[in-house]
Amino acid sequence: LAGIVPIGGQPLDFKMPWEDCLLPIAQNYLAAEYAVYQCILAGCDTVWVVGNYATQPIVKKRIGVRITDPLSLYTPYGQSIINRKKVPIYYLAVNPKDKNRHDTLGWNALYGADNAFRVSSYISRWVAPEKYFCSFPYGIVPEKILIENRSNLRRQKKVIFTHDNKTVKDNLHMPFIFNGEDYFRCRDIVKSRKVEDHLKKEKSKYYDLATVFKGLDTTDSYMVDLPWFYDVSSWEGYRKYISSEHSLLFNKKKNPF
Repeated sequence: LAGIVPIGGQPLDFKMPWEDCLLPIAQNYLAAEYAVYQCILAGCDTVWVVGNYATQPIVKKRIGVRITDPLSLYTPYGQSIINRKKVPIYYLAVNPKDKNRHDTLGWNALYGADNAFRVSSYISRWVAPEKYFCSFPYGIVPEKILIENRSNLRRQKKVIFTHDNKTVKDNLHMPFIFNGEDYFRCRDIVKSRKVEDHLKKEKSKYYDLATVFKGLDTTDSYMVDLPWFYDVSSWEGYRKYISSEHSLLFNKKKNPF
């Protein structure tokens, strides 16, 4: 299970002089850090962060190149030192061909999954990921749900997180797990859409999540219903989250990095 964290993409409506992924969701806790930590709680073996080249040094300095899985520190007999699991974190720059053209969060997630499989396959086919856990910086979900469903996240082939019967296919920044078949379907749909827009001479710089993940098959997926969810990809959504009682839970928490 490989974690994919796209932090580079189309600019949001915050209009700040820095990348939107550096948005603080709590004191000393950035949205990019939270997305990576979601992958760790989900039980990912590796994490691949896809972002702009200029932002990578800042994010890398904050997060680092590896992190200890917090759930591996404890056993039924107490705290363990021998079984500590170090999860490597890799950083990918946005494809230069897509820079300022098609560098959206959804497309960068597919680009990250493709590179994670290619690089891992060069090492050994035994370490190549079979599925990918996609986590967005702008989707705030309860961490308790990730911990409770960790075994299912690693065992099930595909997992879709839902809230009020809405998923990532409804253009919400919810985490989900997809496999290679979903990757090829989504990639082909986006490429065909690019050709259609080019023939129509329409500008197709940014595609939303609903367009990119239109080919995501959810029929046989394991569904995880979230008790609450906040999409902070807009100023109104960010205000709603900050003023909520759930933001206080993150303020009381220490930065895991």
